[in-house]
Amino acid sequence: MSLVTTDATLYWQTRHLTAGPEWVDRYWQSRAMPHRAQIIRALRSLAPFASVYEAGCNAGPNLACIRAAWPAVTLAGCDVNPRAVAWATEWLVGARITCESLLDALVTLAPHAHDVILSCYALAYLGPDDVATAISLMRRAARLGIVVAEPMGPRSERVDGLDYPEWRHPYQALMPRGEFCAVQPPADRLNGLIVERCA
Repeated sequence: MSLVTTDATLYWQTRHLTAGPEWVDRYWQSRAMPHRAQIIRALRSLAPFASVYEAGCNAGPNLACIRAAWPAVTLAGCDVNPRAVAWATEWLVGARITCESLLDALVTLAPHAHDVILSCYALAYLGPDDVATAISLMRRAARLGIVVAEPMGPRSERVDGLDYPEWRHPYQALMPRGEFCAVQPPADRLNGLIVERCA
């Protein structure tokens, strides 16, 4: 794991301490944000599926939206923040949420462990040396496909003016087989979504 990825991981691991416990509640309450509905539409293109794993799920708002759309689907995910994981575990009964870094979690997933692997504004905290590895691990763990909703740009570049490392990466180049869709309206800097089917 690169130094910039380590710095971002440490920032998000302790975010509840610096932002206060209500930070996780606010994140959970973000379930109605428009980009989450766009993720659901993207997932429909991969249906039917029996399981979804979200890499970097925070308190689980995307997983809650997925459960509302597909109540029988098995949900799993990871997040590095222990308060977010506790919240997701409490509210998403039956979902398996682990407290570990995104890369550590993806490394431990067995090949074809889940039908769909999702990331939403989580790969943005991986440096350029780690993002291609994460996508490769997501592909390995997916049976049907992966959905990546992230801040995107023509090249890997750090976002200026933030207290923590955040990156735009060239996902269209990293995932040339995927279908790109602009996120409208953008959610903060999250501006694109790619659905890639397994070959």
